[in-house]
Amino acid sequence: MVFQGSMNAFNPVYTVGRQIEEAYRLHTNLPTAEIRARATEVVQKAGLTPKVLDSYPHELSGGMKQRAVIAMALSLHPKLVIADEPTTGLDVVIQAQLIAEIKKLLKTDIESMIVISHDIGIVSQLSNRVLVIYAGRVMELGVVSDIYLHPVNPYTRALIQSYPSLTESRHFIEGIPGSPPDLIAPPTGCRFSPRCAYVQEICRSQDPPLAEVTPGHWSRCHFSEEIARGKSPPRAPEAASEDAGSTQTLPLAGKNSRPPLLELHGVSKHFDLRGNWAGALFSRTTSHRVVHAVDDVTLAIRPAEIVAIVGESGSGKTTLGKTILRLYGPTAGRLLF
Repeated sequence: MVFQGSMNAFNPVYTVGRQIEEAYRLHTNLPTAEIRARATEVVQKAGLTPKVLDSYPHELSGGMKQRAVIAMALSLHPKLVIADEPTTGLDVVIQAQLIAEIKKLLKTDIESMIVISHDIGIVSQLSNRVLVIYAGRVMELGVVSDIYLHPVNPYTRALIQSYPSLTESRHFIEGIPGSPPDLIAPPTGCRFSPRCAYVQEICRSQDPPLAEVTPGHWSRCHFSEEIARGKSPPRAPEAASEDAGSTQTLPLAGKNSRPPLLELHGVSKHFDLRGNWAGALFSRTTSHRVVHAVDDVTLAIRPAEIVAIVGESGSGKTTLGKTILRLYGPTAGRLLF
């Protein structure tokens, strides 16, 4: 199993190699040298170098720890791997690298896999079939193309619509109103009925069965067949009233002529590690003891704008935010609010 939260999957006082080799010691009679060779092989398959075997978990980056967890899961050539949120806490670049690594392993070393995730983008890249669960119940089951392109369950449709699209016109994201039910005292009827935009009286009184709508495509909804034929039930009055205010499109970038709320002019933030314990630890030469965390950022943010700051881990995003808040004083430049 590939556990969620790679740091918690390792014992912090043992090396990564000792923990990967443990499976071979417990379940095989291989000699020590062969166990080391097997551990070296699996970490290399997971995209790591053999030197990580002598490292402690805290010495590895998030992506390296996650790869090490995958290596540990592959150590005895399992027929089934369960990956629980395999990319949690990783930035998008490392996520993409890890997904590519898993895809490669699926062709060579992983026979079958269950991916547990709330990220429908990752699920679509790694899966052949998708099972959608809500409040402990299977809501829809089918091949990836059916689930993503032709969902017939209101919950699945709402889930997909709540994710932004890079190809459609700019509009407000439709969230799912309300909260999941209390499973100690679940609602009668369909468990999604209190939040469903298409709820009818039968939904509140009768729990729908999981039924096959088309070959290999199952759904738990009283109206799945109608939805499959393109005849959705009428929207509930409360959902229709909410929709009236959700059709507003977002303003295009660059069209906002209002005066800036916040302005950054050539803002930089450098950390001088000379004479600092961190400088002594991470650098041996004086010339490399000044960290240029943020360099020459110029930005204007206007009222009603949403500005995204995007970058890999360590690119300076958080430092820029803390500098804007004046938790860090800027090394150079001006901030106007």
